[in-house]
Formats: sequence, C-alpha cells, structure tokens
Amino acid sequence: MKIFKKTLISLLTVGCVGAFALQAAACDFLSASEPTETPDEHTHTFHQKLVEAQYEKTPATCAQDGVYFKSCSCGEKGEETFTTPALPHTGAICELCLQDVSSQGLEYTLSSDGKSYRLSGAGTCTDERLYIPSTYNGLPVVMFDSSAFYQSAYLTTGKPL
Repeated sequence: MKIFKKTLISLLTVGCVGAFALQAAACDFLSASEPTETPDEHTHTFHQKLVEAQYEKTPATCAQDGVYFKSCSCGEKGEETFTTPALPHTGAICELCLQDVSSQGLEYTLSSDGKSYRLSGAGTCTDERLYIPSTYNGLPVVMFDSSAFYQSAYLTTGKPL
C-alpha cells in the first residue's frame, strides 16, 4: 500500500507539473501570435472655448479684450483663438490703467462748512455705470443725496469711492 501511495503521489505531481508547463507554453505561443492592441487614434477638434489660465494667450485688461486658444475635449490647446470682453475699470482712477474714468457732468453741492461736497444729482451725466470720484474741486465727496439718481432710468451700476 505504501508503494501504491508513493506512486500515485508521484504521478499526480508529474501530471500537475506537466499541465502547468503546457499551459505556460500555450500562453506564450498565443500571445506571440496575436497582434498587440492599439488604442483608437484621437482626432483633435479644437472647438471648446474655455477661459482658463492654460489656454490664455493675452489676459483681458480694462483697455483690451482677453485672447484665449480654443481647445480639444482631451485638453490639447489649438492655434485658433477667441476673445473675451475687456474688464471694467476699477474705480474713478482705474487701479489697472491709472486712467481717470470718473463720471463727468455729475452735480455736486458744497457743504455748509465749505470743507466737502455731496453728490446731489446726475446733472448732464448719462453713464450707465457711475464712477463717483472721492474728491471734487480738491475737496472730498463725503455723501450723496438719496434722490440724486431718482429720475436716472439709464443708470445700471454705481460704485462710490
């Protein structure tokens, strides 16, 4: 019985090793004969208009439009460009270009102590966006009348300084 067990174990071991060797050889043979997979080639289509730093050509300022490169859905940057609108000025004296862009023609009233002005009306100004200066005739503009722009239907935005 001992000889039978040893023979059986030996045959099973040889059989397992042989099966493994055949499987390994078959895998090597099949992988060598099959063509390697290649991913589908991607054709770039630069149609996206993304306003992001990586596609920026020229930044927008208060004096000029921004310019960006169009991009592909994969993230690749193209050569064709598109524009974005210029930024608005930032204050009566623009912080970007230092130009005085305060609204002209506004109506001011000198205070009773003669030390400051208050904005009292639109006067001849027809700006849609107001830039109220911090000074007028060398004196500070410290307030504005609550009814100063009551009849000003054209006004869309104001930014007092």
